[in-house]
Amino acid sequence: MRPLILAPPWLAAPAALLAACVGDVPASPSFQEDVLPLLAANCVRCHAYPQIGGAPADLRLDSHDDTVVDEGPTAGADDDVVVIGAALAAGAIAAEVASGRMPPRATLDDRARDTLLAWARAVPAPPDPPPPRVARPGNALPGIEVDASGRDGGRVILRYRLDDADGDLVVGGLRLRGAGVDRLIAPIRAGRDELRWDPADLPPGRYELWAAVDDGGGWIELAAGGLTVEAP
Repeated sequence: MRPLILAPPWLAAPAALLAACVGDVPASPSFQEDVLPLLAANCVRCHAYPQIGGAPADLRLDSHDDTVVDEGPTAGADDDVVVIGAALAAGAIAAEVASGRMPPRATLDDRARDTLLAWARAVPAPPDPPPPRVARPGNALPGIEVDASGRDGGRVILRYRLDDADGDLVVGGLRLRGAGVDRLIAPIRAGRDELRWDPADLPPGRYELWAAVDDGGGWIELAAGGLTVEAP
C-alpha cells in the first residue's frame, strides 16, 4: 500500500490560490489605502520633494496633487514653482510600471503592479480633473507640533514634528498668516525636521502658523502655533 501523503492546501489547489491573488486587486483602488502605500514603498525614495539623484525635479509621487513648493518673491502666481503630483503623472506611472522600467532596482509583485495600473486607468487624462478622493472610514487626521523659539542670527529656527496615527505618508506646507500676509514658509512631510527661515521683510507683529497637509485622503489645515516677528 502506498503511504498517504497529505499535501498542504496551497499545494493541492494552486489554481484556486492564483484566482484568489488576482481577485485581491481592488476594482477601484483608493489612492490613500491602496496606491499611496505602494508609491511610498517603491517610488518616493527618489520621486519625492526634494527629489533624489537623477529623478525629475518637477515630479513627486509622495503627493496626489500638484503642489506649490516656492511661491516666489511676488504675490502673484507667475513665479510660483509647481511640482507635478501622482494624479497628473498617472499615465506615465502606468507606462513605466507596465514596461518594468520602474522601479529600477526592484520588481513589483503582480498585485502591486495591477493595483497601480487599475488606479492609473481610472484617472482621466488632462485637462480633465482627477476624481475626488475619499478618505478611509475612520481615517485619523495628521497632527503637527512646531517649536518656533529658536534663532540663528536673523533667521528663525522652526522645529516641527508631523505625525499620522494611521502611518500614512503626509506632505504639505507650513504657512505664515497675519497682518495681510499669507505666505508659504517651506514644504513639509511626515516626521521630524528643522527649517531656518528669514522673516526680515515682514512687519513686526504676531503671526499664526498653519500647516496645509494631505495624508492621501485630501487636504486639511492644522493650527501650528504662532510666531512673533520683532523689530530689527
